[in-house]
Amino acid sequence: MKYQYEPLGDEYEFQTFLKDLFNAMYDTDSFEEYGSRGMAQFGVDIYSPELKIAIQAKKKDLNRNKDVLTKELSDDFKATFKSIDNFPHEIELFYFATTTNRIVQLQDICFAESKSRNRKIKLFCWVDIQVQIAKYPVIRKIYYPALSENRRNDDDIHNEIKEKLIFLEKLIKEQVKKAPPQKKEFRSIPDCEILLPPMDLDGQKFLIAFIIKCAAIQTFRHITYKKFTCIINFSHTYTQFGDGTEGPGFSIICGEVVFLGNVNKLMKMFQNNREKFWNIYEHYEQDDFFNAINFRMVLIQNEGLTSYDFELDEQTGRYQLTPVHNEELDYDKLNSLNAVLPFIGSTTRLGLKVIEFDKLKSFAAITKFIYCMLYENAFKLSNILVNVHDFDDWDFSYNVKRDDD
Repeated sequence: MKYQYEPLGDEYEFQTFLKDLFNAMYDTDSFEEYGSRGMAQFGVDIYSPELKIAIQAKKKDLNRNKDVLTKELSDDFKATFKSIDNFPHEIELFYFATTTNRIVQLQDICFAESKSRNRKIKLFCWVDIQVQIAKYPVIRKIYYPALSENRRNDDDIHNEIKEKLIFLEKLIKEQVKKAPPQKKEFRSIPDCEILLPPMDLDGQKFLIAFIIKCAAIQTFRHITYKKFTCIINFSHTYTQFGDGTEGPGFSIICGEVVFLGNVNKLMKMFQNNREKFWNIYEHYEQDDFFNAINFRMVLIQNEGLTSYDFELDEQTGRYQLTPVHNEELDYDKLNSLNAVLPFIGSTTRLGLKVIEFDKLKSFAAITKFIYCMLYENAFKLSNILVNVHDFDDWDFSYNVKRDDD
């Protein structure tokens, strides 16, 4: 079993990482970052004058529609082909280095351009990059220190994980035998999107706060107290506009299906029927209950997944959405999706996860989750399919997505 390396979170770090990786690959120190944002770079982010090799770094958020992502990259590629003709130095080999999977349409563009030009053009996707990372310990040590192998060799790690997998396989079989017959119908974990329009930051904050507060009141107005956990997947490039520009946005993931549905309805109304949306806003502006609610929202705009607690107290008139700082497993609440969401979200980031296997025996879902996580050595939240007929126990199937899906 091999490591699966997660793409680096920051575009500038990704560019520096590529410079170091290519220096290692070609056993040279001639690769250097070319220019900076705002300067004329002619589509080149990294260049080696010694080898006449140029690289463009394309770090992309993968939690978006594949067709939109493919079109965006295709347009980027075509624009770059025009720019590099003005690059003031010779280029014999040009790499498009991207965090996406291998996409056939992009390969075809590179093949066609290589034939029509006197330089070779290659797509260097994340699958290719991971192969190279595995070859160079110095790169792993700098950029993936959590996977350092300085204490144990690969065989020791492999054998230990294999033992854990065998233990979990037996445990899952026992849990399946004991489980009562149950209807199973799987779907993705409920989520909704907040696609922010091109407006100033204060306007965006106002829009988010109104939609979330309004949806919370619509859902929980007659409930005295409610607390649940959600995960927010934020990206600065989440929203793609028709003119080719992009903007921030996020998806909310949690077990409160009705609440998410209300958020979705309000967001779609804002996008498609502004007049109706502002009529609803005026209605709530005159609603005494709405105005009496003190809504506190803390959204940390970090790329990727962040866990939040949503606490609603009608008696005190306080609603708040605040980050969760503890992402350890609560072994007394392993049947609750809300309780384990922070831990699940944390597995998409690098870092040590401590699991007490002996405490898993009564909890089938988390057992299967950890088995899948260990088996693949990388676990994607988007691949979890929960059983809609038993959502509280969040029994799930895991949909392994291949590069060619």
